[in-house]
Amino acid sequence: MVRLIRALQPSASRGSYASLEDSFRSFTSKQRPSRAESRNAAAGFLAGFRSYGSEAARSEVEASLNGIIQEEIQFQSEPAPPTQPPARFGIFEVADKPGDQVVKLKGKFGDSECIEIEVGMFDGCIFVPTPGEDRQETQTNRRMHLSALIHLKKGEGSNPLKVICSAWPDCFEIQKVAVLERDQSQPMPYAGPDFKSVDDRLQMSIYEYLEERGIDDALASFLHEYMKNKDRIELINWFKKLQSLVE
Repeated sequence: MVRLIRALQPSASRGSYASLEDSFRSFTSKQRPSRAESRNAAAGFLAGFRSYGSEAARSEVEASLNGIIQEEIQFQSEPAPPTQPPARFGIFEVADKPGDQVVKLKGKFGDSECIEIEVGMFDGCIFVPTPGEDRQETQTNRRMHLSALIHLKKGEGSNPLKVICSAWPDCFEIQKVAVLERDQSQPMPYAGPDFKSVDDRLQMSIYEYLEERGIDDALASFLHEYMKNKDRIELINWFKKLQSLVE
């Protein structure tokens, strides 16, 4: 009987161990993720880490850009911010819309003559040599250039006069003088000869004609000061718009 019990004990132990091993394998197979699941989990973690890293890097770039823009705004506002543009000069009223590159001046001469001047922002410059303190030295003076278009019309029924000219810091320089049709029907009207090629007396008379209507050296100087101020205003506004996109 004892032998029978001893003979049965190993068999029972092997069965118990086998059952225990099967249970453990079953438990571990349920708890341990598959290779595919492990790869997916790792990929998700790395994606989240990269997203966090890219957002952190982007925020640093944006902060740096915002700081540079703020420095530019401060620089353009020193030593004093731009002034409020004047609304009038002489007989002319100034019409200036923020963001536009063209300023319009409108005025009247006499009872019926209407004058309109369109002036663009700075579009070039020339460098003029000037003598320095030492006669052997030569310095250069930069003269900024404005393009101006002058319309003159003497009431109903008259042909408009269009004068194309340059506005320098101290004077106007006429390039062309065109006489237009009343109905403006010609798509490409003749703009007249090169103004410098006509008789000197005619040139002088037309300059005097414009000066009588307030289109003179003082107006040219005013336009340059006005455009310097406008250029700063537009530049600061541009920086602020750029900054609003970054913030």
